Formats: sequence, structure tokens, C-alpha cells
Amino acid sequence: MQTVLVAVRRCSHPRIGSLVASALLFLVVAVPSTAQRSRGGAEAELETTTDAGLSELYRGLIWDVKKREWIDRNEATECEMFWYVDRWLPKTFEKKAKGWARFDERVNGWADAYEEKVGAYRVETDLPRHIFELDIRPFLLACFDTYVDTFRRTFGLRGAAVKNKGLKLYRNFDEYSRFNNNRPRSNPAFIVGGQTLFCYYDETDPDQFYGSFFHEGAHQFVKGLLPGVDFPIWLDEGLATFYEGCKYSRSSRQVQVGVASAERLTFAKRSLQQFVEGKDEDGNWIVRELSSGKSLARFLFMDVPRGRFSAREYALAWSFIHFLVHREDGRYRATFGRFLRESNGAGIKTLDEVWDEVCRTPLRDLEAGWVEYVMDMEPEHTSSWATLSGPGLRELQLERGLIIYSVDGVPVWDGKHFRQLWRGRDKSREIELVCVRENGVDQRQFVRATIPANADPRIDATGSITRGYYLID
Repeated sequence: MQTVLVAVRRCSHPRIGSLVASALLFLVVAVPSTAQRSRGGAEAELETTTDAGLSELYRGLIWDVKKREWIDRNEATECEMFWYVDRWLPKTFEKKAKGWARFDERVNGWADAYEEKVGAYRVETDLPRHIFELDIRPFLLACFDTYVDTFRRTFGLRGAAVKNKGLKLYRNFDEYSRFNNNRPRSNPAFIVGGQTLFCYYDETDPDQFYGSFFHEGAHQFVKGLLPGVDFPIWLDEGLATFYEGCKYSRSSRQVQVGVASAERLTFAKRSLQQFVEGKDEDGNWIVRELSSGKSLARFLFMDVPRGRFSAREYALAWSFIHFLVHREDGRYRATFGRFLRESNGAGIKTLDEVWDEVCRTPLRDLEAGWVEYVMDMEPEHTSSWATLSGPGLRELQLERGLIIYSVDGVPVWDGKHFRQLWRGRDKSREIELVCVRENGVDQRQFVRATIPANADPRIDATGSITRGYYLID
């Protein structure tokens, strides 16, 4: 990997003059090279970034999370910052950056993977060291704290026994697939023995890692928290999918829990719509009785065997747990938590028996509230990848349909955002347009084009591809 350290002058920008030592701009506009790297010898040179200063650093990532207003390249270069691989860093990080660069020269793929202890996790990875220290380490600590805190507050379960969980994190999809029986991109993570989580980090779509970890990490956590229970698939996957509804902010290093996923909610609503007959005069949903007399929840997902448990059942299980946790300010939350606690070590009792003893509310009596809750829910706003179009693509040697990744280092969240960035770009200097090309189902690569100064190619963003929603910034 070639590391370029670019010194810049002291910051005089009126908005960020006071943040010289605390501004970090995350600009993913470079892919690590395949230069020779090997393991060993660099550990003594490295400094971890668990100090409080990193939190301050990340606050320079953006100015306003809701508006997604990023510091642009001009503002960054007015500060005492330097360019390192794929982002700007404050000058106070020069020593760390040099140590990371020396370390990376010794890591050339998974054969040279290094190990790190991060809180409750034993991590084995071959990621570039700066990505691990600045992105992955803070996330793992925040995510585990979120699991512990929400299980304690929401369900009354304490996670003291959850520790030493394994994480094998590959630096790209190709490695992950090659070392794990050619797994497809549609299977981005899995767990072995309830202990070790296997996943990958994709620089063309970092959001993928965070979403995979939220879901599979919850499986891993629950297995350690409740080792004496074998949950049915609806409950096992429902809990994991509940935590899949999380978002992470790299600027604040905080996790938001309980987000209503647009994809899961859409599946759940479509499944329930065929069993509702509109609303009565009081505005309540009318639920049609099954001719078999069977509970709707049991028919739709609770009694569906593992071999037929698909995206629809995942969504319904998620919606039911979301209902139990959030309905009427958590009316059923404590009861559901007690059910989980009593299930651990229930002995010869079935989970149905535990449910009846703890909840004391027939499942059928809960269903009307569940259906009403789901049908009235609104999803969180999600972004879509914008794709390139326009007659100016030919002069840039780009093809129509490429996914737009960033403009001059600023990640593009959707078509509207791209047009704002494109119209507002500084035409007096050259800028870089970064895109992603998908070659088949499992192959993705960065494509870069330099827009010369004073050039004005006619390009636009049309179409959209649904993207993850796990990163706030």
C-alpha cells in the first residue's frame, strides 16, 4: 500500500478553526493496493485509538447528521491535516499513521491476519490497520454495549457470561468467499458453534458489514446470554432481526435501536393484508378468522419449519417482537423479558408451556393488537444508490448505470444528493468522481474519473438501487 502524507497549513476557516485537532473527514476514494505485507514486528509501533480523543476526532466527520452536511475538500485543506490512504487526518495522528503504514506492509492477505482483543471479542482480521482502528474497533465496543444495555433494560437479562466471542473479519468479499466454501454475496455472514462470527468488510459498500454484524452478532450474544435454551426459529431469528433494525453513527459512535426497517415492514404488511378486511367504524382493523381456527401468528410464522422459513417469516417474526417491545410504550415488554428468562433452563417444559405460564394472555388475544400495530407502522426513510446517466459519460469514459459512490470525496446518499453536489462543485479545480461497477452478482470494483477544471460534462443520476440503512453517517 502506498501511503501519501500531505502536510497542509494551519486552519483559518471560520467554521472549523477551533476544531483543528478534532476534525476527521472520512473520504473513501482509494482502494488499498496489493503490495507485499507480512505479519509480525509492528505491534510495538502501534497505538490503539480507544482514547477519548477519537470521539472528538469523529465529530468532524459531518456537521449535521440530519442534513448530512459533510466538510468539503477545500475546508479540509485549510486545516492542519494530512491525507492518509483514503481520508484526511489531523496532524496529531501522523505518528499513528506511520505506525499503521509499517504494520500494513507486513499484512498481505488472510494468511497474515492479525489478532486483537476488543472488549468481549477476539478479532482475527487482515483489514488495513487504520480501518480497523478508526472504524471497526469503536463500532464493536459500541455494538456490544448496546446489546448488553438493551437486553438488561428491555428484557431484564444481564450479559456477564457473554465474553470471548470470536470474530473473523475478512478485508473483502473475495477472501471471505474463497476461504468459506465459495459463499455468495447474498450470505454475507454466518456463525459457527454459536461462538465465532465470520463476515467481511466491503469498501464499495461498508454498510453491508454493519448490517451483517447487527444481525449475526445478536445471535452470538443471545447464545452466550441464554446457553440453556433452544429457541424455535421464529424467536431466534425474530430477536436477531430486531437488532438488525439498528443504525450506527460513526460521528457520535452511538447505536440507535428498534428502527422499523422498510424492507421488513413491507414484507410483514403484505403478508397481513390478505387477512384484514379494512377498518371498522371506530378505526380498528378487522382481522379475518382462519377457517381452521388456528392462531394467525402460528399459521403465518410460528409453526413454519426451518426449511420453509423465508424472508416473509423473518419479517413477521421481527414485527411480532417489535410489537411486544414497543406497543403502548412497552406494555408487554416486561412480560416478554420474563418469558425469555424463564425459557433459559426450562427443563422438560415446552416453550409453549412457559409462554402460557408467564404471559397469561392467549396468543389470539394479542393478535388483534399486533396486526393493528404493524398495519399502522411507518418505515424509516431509507436511501438508494443513485446510478449514472447522461450524454457526458462518453467523454469521461464511463458507462451508464454505474453506482455513484462519491463526488470529490463526499459520499452520495441518493440522486437528489448527487445533483446538489454536482451543481455546487468547485469548477475552478479538478475533482474526482468515484463510482462502483457491478460485474455479475458477486463482483464489485471502484471506477474513478477525474473531472478537469472548468469542465462541465452533462451527467445526471437516474434510477436507484436499494442500499442498506445501517449507517447514519
